[in-house]
Amino acid sequence: MVVVDYYSRYYEYGILKSTTADKVIDCLEEVFSRHGLPCTIRSDCGPQFMSTQFQQFCETNGIQHVKTTPRWAQANGEVERQNASILKRIRIAQAEGLDWRKELRKYVAMYRAIDHNTTGKSPAELLFNRKIRGKLPDFTMPRNDQEIRDRDAEQKGKNKLYADHRRGAKYSQLEVGDQVLADDMMKEQIFLCSACKTLIAMVKNMIPAHATPVQIKGILEYFCGKMWLLRDYFAKQDAAEYRPDCPANILRSEP
Repeated sequence: MVVVDYYSRYYEYGILKSTTADKVIDCLEEVFSRHGLPCTIRSDCGPQFMSTQFQQFCETNGIQHVKTTPRWAQANGEVERQNASILKRIRIAQAEGLDWRKELRKYVAMYRAIDHNTTGKSPAELLFNRKIRGKLPDFTMPRNDQEIRDRDAEQKGKNKLYADHRRGAKYSQLEVGDQVLADDMMKEQIFLCSACKTLIAMVKNMIPAHATPVQIKGILEYFCGKMWLLRDYFAKQDAAEYRPDCPANILRSEP
């Protein structure tokens, strides 16, 4: 689980074996015990965040809960970007036969101490108002806070214009009370559950009994990317919460 401060880009992470509301709240309480309670939390529409227990947690602590558009990961882009970086670091550590937990701690420590391209300052400096020492030498010049906010707003504006132009985005004419068509997400989840089972069966069938270790490794590497795609989808949609028998539970388990 990743918690990102949108102003400083400083983030905390927690290693969870379950994404239930209880586990998520425990992780957030640990983060808040170090940094204090935020004014706002932005999250996707996963069942753990939509639960009554999580809503009561936010109300008790005076936190406004903002939910992103369903099935639109770009609405919480900073978190998705950090998720991709963390998963990449974990895969590299596993490929090199290293302890991925230790390598992840090294990566996060380095990230927090290095200046960000947009703000010009390190996430730790913006959050704590002081620099933290890393292995790299520091040659940056001091900048005021307003300059950082201006650069941040300018970069986000450029990214929005580029994304809107690329997707052909237009202003919505919908108003409150208009009737709209809603997609049946459960059908897609059931379909993907079947696709997941089919993919696992294909992997088993493609490994012959007389296959050499090199051949087995090649087959697994070929399907590895597809497995991670399914895992990422189920992690976002939390389809396994609706279908406990889905093989995605295997993919969602701790690496």
